[in-house]
Amino acid sequence: LGGAPPAGAARLRPQAGRLHAPACFQETPYFEAYKHCPELLGPLERFALPASEAVAAANDSSRPFASTPREQVAAAASRRAAVSPKGQLVLLFDGAVAAVASGDAGVAICELVPGGASLLVDCQGHVLSLCAVAAVPRGTNEALLVASTANGTIATIILARGPAGGVVARLRGRAEPFQSFAGDVWALAAQFGEGGEVRALVHRAAALGVDGRAAVEVGALALGEGTACRVLARLWGSRPPAGASWCGERRFLLAAEGTGFASEGSTWAVEEDTGLVTGVWLGAASADGNGESCEQVSSWALPHGELLAAWPHGPTGQSLALLLASRRTHGAATGVKLTLPVAPAPSEGAEPDESIECWEEVPGLAACVSVRAELRGVLASPAGHFFALAEAHGANAVNVFRHPEGSARAATAACRLPRDEEVLGAALADAAVVVLTHSGLVRASLDASVQPAAPRASAATDAKLPMGIDREALLRMLDLRGDDDTRARATHCVGRVRGDLSGPPSVTERLGRQALG
Repeated sequence: LGGAPPAGAARLRPQAGRLHAPACFQETPYFEAYKHCPELLGPLERFALPASEAVAAANDSSRPFASTPREQVAAAASRRAAVSPKGQLVLLFDGAVAAVASGDAGVAICELVPGGASLLVDCQGHVLSLCAVAAVPRGTNEALLVASTANGTIATIILARGPAGGVVARLRGRAEPFQSFAGDVWALAAQFGEGGEVRALVHRAAALGVDGRAAVEVGALALGEGTACRVLARLWGSRPPAGASWCGERRFLLAAEGTGFASEGSTWAVEEDTGLVTGVWLGAASADGNGESCEQVSSWALPHGELLAAWPHGPTGQSLALLLASRRTHGAATGVKLTLPVAPAPSEGAEPDESIECWEEVPGLAACVSVRAELRGVLASPAGHFFALAEAHGANAVNVFRHPEGSARAATAACRLPRDEEVLGAALADAAVVVLTHSGLVRASLDASVQPAAPRASAATDAKLPMGIDREALLRMLDLRGDDDTRARATHCVGRVRGDLSGPPSVTERLGRQALG
């Protein structure tokens, strides 16, 4: 996901409501395996959080909720949406500062250097999630955060860091965009806009219709200083978004598993066994200046498979990066970068050009995901050179993988945590991985230069099979059978005949030798 767009990919469009790989897409070359390389990670560094109490988990069910049936439905749906603790940990200033959603304590700010500064910002509510604001003007040594709370308020925090270190933070604004009972609100993505406004995407549980049918509401907000806030758009779907990104001042993308999103009065798209991407273009501001209409909302289905992760990509956050576990990639994950053009398609039903920026495969990553029983998140570094899988518990709960980038082997290593320590969140920078636990933050540096040792060359690599049998043709024939076990045994037997493997021959091999003469 860190590479340049493939040649010819600048003017592509989704076909028939589904995103397809571009014609110039090339499959990943042969990949052998990820190999354990402890030197990929540096020594673990621990940093205490400024809060004296334990960091509250995002799905804490002890918070009080209102007692009406409608509000109970919304609260229950909100807790279901919080199974994965997204937005608990955000890295700022190229990974030098960490911000943690610390529940009633507010937002904990911690400088990730020995003896670094740490402080708390009170947001006057139980902070659930955070997201960094993209496209903040450079040269100001400032960063912005959006914090969402359990009572529906949205806070913006401004941070400044000096050239010699040290960090200060203050509350920039605190708004209540939802007039009715809001419940838990979760921050998705934010971008610095014109006039100093922060444009944010948030979601919350909602109940639709007289029967209180559970749904998810997504709000596009314009947040100013103090209590200034405008609701730009509201959309609904059946499941919470996995990720979102602003693609400019008036357009954004949402990605969710199995559902699209639609404006009020419209029906959202639904498709099982795959993820959907929804593009939204905002129209002109309303007459009273309090909001904007949705000029166009379009949804497209992704290739069949599981949507593993979605996040804003790039320094300005104007693309949406996706990781998919496609059924046709044999254990590889498909990485896609999407954006939206300035103007929507001229006619209803037509798809926008310039939507696919990059399409590539990350070999073996989906297979690694499939064997994690308590997976809490799939992470990627900003430049796309590293990926990480975070589980809830275990000594090897957080594993980092080097992107193979065409190599046959790639390095992997695990952060060695106490076995009984729960992982509340994790974040991946280009040079470090940071893990959030109840006892504080754990940081380990990353070394992108580490490469696994090359496999030893076989002494009989040029050996031929008896009777002039073509080894590759034999394996292709076994592939057509669709029997992985038969192919594995035959591959083992072929290796023995060539002299690549040692040890006593098996019964299968002896029968194979007889059949081959």
